[in-house]
Amino acid sequence: PRGKGCIDMSLAMERCHDITAWNQFVAQSPQANGFCHSSFLESLHTPFELYLIREKGVVLGGFPLLLTSSGEPYPQPFHFSMYLGLMRSRELVAEPYHAQ
Repeated sequence: PRGKGCIDMSLAMERCHDITAWNQFVAQSPQANGFCHSSFLESLHTPFELYLIREKGVVLGGFPLLLTSSGEPYPQPFHFSMYLGLMRSRELVAEPYHAQ
């Protein structure tokens, strides 16, 4: 049983296949930079996947994942990828830290 004051956080991580939606998310995220945009990722000529984190259908965050030629996540930083971390949505950043 959940106690009083508990928050139900039903987060879902899903692969994003919509490049336009991904670039729109990147454009509005305070943590984003040019290295996260699909055009830069495509210029690396290495496989990558895009992921969004949602709660009740609302995008809260996202991240790109660079892959090796065998489809495994890169075990170390890839060239020019030092800024490819988790990005939060503008709406989530506007929340007080304890609510994020």
